[in-house]
Amino acid sequence: TWIVPTFNYQFRMNKPPLSYWLVGMAYQLLGVHVFAQRLVIALFALATLLVMWQLARHIYGGRLAAWVAVAATALTPRFYFMSRRAVIEIILLFCLAAAFYFFLRFYEDRRKRWLLFFYLSIGLGFLDKGPVALALAGLVIGAFLLVRRDFKCLLQMQLPLGAAVFLALVLPWYLAIYSFFGPDFIRRLLLTENVLRYTTVSFGPDRGPFYYLPIFLLDFLPWSVLMIAGFWPLRRQWPRLEDHPRARQLFLLLWLAAPVLFFSLSKNKQEYYIMPAYLAGALLLGGLPRLLAARAEFIRAFRWVLGLVMVVSGLVAVFAAFLLHTILGWTAFAIGLALAMLAIQALGLRQLGRPRWEMALGVPFVNLYLVGLLATFLVIPAIERFRPVPEMARIILSRAGVHDQVGYFVQATPSLCFYTERPILELFGKEELLFHCRRPFRFFCLLRREHLPLLDQAGIPYTILAERPLMETRLKNILNFQTDARRNTFCLVVTQPR
Repeated sequence: TWIVPTFNYQFRMNKPPLSYWLVGMAYQLLGVHVFAQRLVIALFALATLLVMWQLARHIYGGRLAAWVAVAATALTPRFYFMSRRAVIEIILLFCLAAAFYFFLRFYEDRRKRWLLFFYLSIGLGFLDKGPVALALAGLVIGAFLLVRRDFKCLLQMQLPLGAAVFLALVLPWYLAIYSFFGPDFIRRLLLTENVLRYTTVSFGPDRGPFYYLPIFLLDFLPWSVLMIAGFWPLRRQWPRLEDHPRARQLFLLLWLAAPVLFFSLSKNKQEYYIMPAYLAGALLLGGLPRLLAARAEFIRAFRWVLGLVMVVSGLVAVFAAFLLHTILGWTAFAIGLALAMLAIQALGLRQLGRPRWEMALGVPFVNLYLVGLLATFLVIPAIERFRPVPEMARIILSRAGVHDQVGYFVQATPSLCFYTERPILELFGKEELLFHCRRPFRFFCLLRREHLPLLDQAGIPYTILAERPLMETRLKNILNFQTDARRNTFCLVVTQPR
């Protein structure tokens, strides 16, 4: 149904419907295929970059700043990978970026037409991920108006009109859901999946209050280093800024800080929650060339920072080459890649000592662009062989009957439902697994090799239909991939009913 989101042939009650509607429309137009789903994500990622372009042009008034902001966003590794798989997060980024753009336009010229688009953006964000869109936008804008002491603007924002637009967009779906399920569904969606997820650790790992500081520094590399280095010239130039440029920089700083602070207080922390801060960081980076041009002392200090970034980038290139050798066995290619990347770093370091040193600013962008091309056309297709679910799903489709059961144990593979086009069992406890294995039906189950002794000890007869290496993205698992390959395998087994 288009009213109630479903997954695995069951009602999905943890997220609003916008992402489901968009993917469903893509399936209707293009067929049920991975490409259709990823096309939705890609289009919203491109739309986010277009909004970033408009924001940078508006804030700085030049194309150089816009190119820097867009390139820094597009070449942020987290944004790149999430643009392939996380439709909800990318839609939220687009909605927040659009909302902040329209708010800035309204704040500076007080034209009411911007308010309509602002409230529509907030409403779409709410339909995508719920109250978090409203909370982040309200936190940034509220802090901005408070620091500026511009309470008159709050009155001019026509909050009753905004509430009407917001409710006109959001309320029909909630009323439809209420008519189906009553208040329980809405209570679970708004209270359990938002308030309790924020205030309790039962929904995720218990991570400390400073968890996001290293995450931001590492996830946003190398831009995080360059952005932080830009705080010094920004601070020195702050008293000389006129009112509009100062307000814009203040807004970006609050946009940068709000997601990190907001989610640092959350009991449930996921690394991708602070992605909205990366957009603000990229926009701050867009203003760096103009700041550096203001005084010669800024340029001299920044050369050292840029040189450090290049050295670190060279080490990262060597490490990336090592991973290619370890995971894919591309030894010759890995050595060639490392030498090419080191040569680029060397040229950049040499350029730092010359009059047109600013050309060296392009070295990190060139590096990440080349890495992106490499990942898109070579590495990711090669790593597809470590995604065993599509192949195992084909085996299940060729062997499973109507009454046979399909599922996975512990190692979550929800995409199995998509590839087999049938409901799957999601099992996480030993007793659950043994119960379904003992039923008078064949049970096709995906599980790690290390869990096979559970079946052996219970005396359950089974046949291994397929076994494939499983690569996890944690660093220690990648480094131990070859030595751990036998244990870290994924099996498709079928039990034999007694």
